[in-house]
Amino acid sequence: MKRICSNKFGIIAVLCMAAAVLIAVLNRANAVGAGKNVIAAVQDIKKGTVISEDNVDDMFCLNGVAEKEGVEYFNGTAALTGTIAAEDIPCGATVEAGMIMNEYAPISNIKDPVIMGIHAGEASQFVSGIIRRGDTINISVVDGMTDECESVLADVYVCGAYNDDGSSIEDGEGSAKSLNILVEREDETRINALLHKGIIRISKTGCGLND
Repeated sequence: MKRICSNKFGIIAVLCMAAAVLIAVLNRANAVGAGKNVIAAVQDIKKGTVISEDNVDDMFCLNGVAEKEGVEYFNGTAALTGTIAAEDIPCGATVEAGMIMNEYAPISNIKDPVIMGIHAGEASQFVSGIIRRGDTINISVVDGMTDECESVLADVYVCGAYNDDGSSIEDGEGSAKSLNILVEREDETRINALLHKGIIRISKTGCGLND
């Protein structure tokens, strides 16, 4: 009797797993026939924009129509969370799989992502060239008491870079004074605590999506 129950529960578990996999597959990009309803952008989306649970429904909706046979489109917004726009996506465009980057090292390993803003009192705190959306940076803090420089995080993804007047830096123009970065929630708390001890230093480590 115990063996029969065990087998029964095993079969149920397998069926549940199969159903979960099927749902996940259906929510990812799929090759669909022309004329099917698919995800479209409802606003202009810049290359390098991080798509999260907080903004996905503001940027996309199931309002597009598949135009090509055999092309992978998205049939649900859930599949877009945790991804990056691999190119500029204009408002009204149907979203093809090639427009979205699913696996990008600076963000793919973040389990509890949060976007935080950091500001430099002086432009000299941002070193190693102009920083733009899509770049990666190292973050350090210089202790105000000891002048020792402590490394905080490496290869952090930049969600947005802004001039002192708040305008977004695009195409290498301007000088960043503020950044939005994508970090683990626990790292946001740690960075904020360290900023009270000294001066932040930002160094660019890669051009990322701007290569």
